[in-house]
Amino acid sequence: GGGGGGFRQDGFVDPDELFNMFFGGGFAGQRRGGFQAGFGTHPFMRQQQQGGGGGGAAAAANPLQGLLHMLPIVLLLLFVFWSGSSDPAVSLDRRGDYVAPFQTVRYQVPYWVKSAVQHQRDYPAASAARTRLENQIEVEYKDRLEQKCQRERVAQMQASRWNRKKAAAMELRNCNEIYERFGYRYSTYAY
Repeated sequence: GGGGGGFRQDGFVDPDELFNMFFGGGFAGQRRGGFQAGFGTHPFMRQQQQGGGGGGAAAAANPLQGLLHMLPIVLLLLFVFWSGSSDPAVSLDRRGDYVAPFQTVRYQVPYWVKSAVQHQRDYPAASAARTRLENQIEVEYKDRLEQKCQRERVAQMQASRWNRKKAAAMELRNCNEIYERFGYRYSTYAY
C-alpha cells in the first residue's frame, strides 16, 4: 500500500485499497477499524496492516463519509434505470404499437413505426436523418435475412445426407429474398 490517495509509487492500485475506497475502508493511509477486503492476504497480516484494529470511534464520527462511499453505486444504478427505458423509432416487424407501414427508398425494405405523422416529422423524406435511418434498417434487415438463410442452408445440407433430391428441392426463401432484394446470390447446395 503506502502513499496518499490509494495509489502506489509505481502507479498501480492495490485491489484491497480499491475495494475499501468504495466500501467503507477509506483511502490508503486512512485505514480505520471495520471491514477490510484483504484479497490475497492472511487475516493476521491484515490486522497488522490496520495497526491492531483501533479507530472504530473515528469511523462512526462521520456518517456522511459512509454515504459518500455509496455515491458511485447509487449514481450507477440511477443511470441504468433512466437510460434503458426508450423504445426504438422503428420495428422490422408489425407488432404492438408499431402499426404504420413504411418502406426504405433504395431496397423497399418494409418497416413499421408507431405514428406516421411523428415519423415524418422526426425523419422527413429525403433528409439526411431519414437516409441514415433507412441505411440502418436495410443493414439490420439484410443481417436478419443472412442469419435465416444460413439456417436454411444448414437444414438443406443436413437433409442431403438422407435424401439428396428432397434437399435439392428445398426452398431457401430467405436466401432467395437476399438475391431478389439486394442483388447477390448465396449459392445453393450443388449436386
